[in-house]
Amino acid sequence: MTDRRTSPSGPSLFASLQAGRALAAILVAFYHASAYIFSLDKYWGFDPARHFMDFGRAGVEFFFVLSGFIIFYIHAKDINRPDRVFPYAAKRFLRIYPIYWLIVGVVMAIYFAVPSFGLPYQREPGTILSSLLLVHVDGTSDTELAAAWTLYHEILFYAVFSLLILRKELGVAVLSLWMALSAATLFVTPSVYIVEFFFSPLHLLFGMGMIACWTVSHGPIRRPGLVALGGIALFLSAGADEDFFSLVSAMPRNLIYGVASALAVVGAVELERQDRLKVPGWLVLSGNASYVIYLINFTVLSFLAKILVFAGAREMLNPLAAYVIVTALSVVSGVILHLWIEKPLMKTTRAWFRKAAMGPSPSLG
Repeated sequence: MTDRRTSPSGPSLFASLQAGRALAAILVAFYHASAYIFSLDKYWGFDPARHFMDFGRAGVEFFFVLSGFIIFYIHAKDINRPDRVFPYAAKRFLRIYPIYWLIVGVVMAIYFAVPSFGLPYQREPGTILSSLLLVHVDGTSDTELAAAWTLYHEILFYAVFSLLILRKELGVAVLSLWMALSAATLFVTPSVYIVEFFFSPLHLLFGMGMIACWTVSHGPIRRPGLVALGGIALFLSAGADEDFFSLVSAMPRNLIYGVASALAVVGAVELERQDRLKVPGWLVLSGNASYVIYLINFTVLSFLAKILVFAGAREMLNPLAAYVIVTALSVVSGVILHLWIEKPLMKTTRAWFRKAAMGPSPSLG
């Protein structure tokens, strides 16, 4: 994609992708508020959105597609260059773990200080170790941070992609086999969780993102506006089915979300390349903060709901107004944490890493 500007760290990301990140994180926040906060008897006992936001969990499918696109876009130039494996791994580590460890550390401290806020397994050594590594070392799906389940899949994808960098032929073979086995579990469900995790059909979404990136890089794309609108329409149609009809079972619907996300990304990126799409600055900022929004929204929603119930606001506030306000505050909290903590933390850890491990190389900028 030679018509894009580049920075010292490599090609710049598209503003449309950041907008997509923002919208996906916001969708997930509304879904969490509906399904896990307002619907609980100890809070409001019903969903003010009337199940309209049940499909918001599909923000995760969009994130997976986007990850495949972004990793391929940023690191395609590193494929078959073994000397780039360590910088690649370092960049992925610094992007995922520092802020995650900070957040999960606070959450674990709360669970130990106030056991009623967590579950018994969240104080067990196996769960703690798995959560810190983002690797299922205990063979279960237990994790300290509910939203972190997606990160285990992300880390697995990063590991598979690293083989492409180490040796192209090896990477293609392993990636192809991984995708084939992940597709096979659409028809044969493994009885052991760890096998189900390693070969989840959700991994096909990463492949869809990579294909979307390859498609855009070999463009131009004809009628990108129609492609983007088609993807959005397909995504919303799958959402309507999930909310109200259930004509399609869960996993095939997840793949439909993936195809829709890939189409929307291809169309939006091409529109932006043609300068036909402008993204508002606040949406780009929210996209930059989307990782933190995703990690903390459930915890913030739960905390705010407890405060409102304790203060008696549940009876005073209109439920739908409370739903929108609480969810919006969880998103704003993520943006604030991004600006005040994540950005300085990323800057500090990257500078430290350059100094300690790589010298003055710009590759982690």
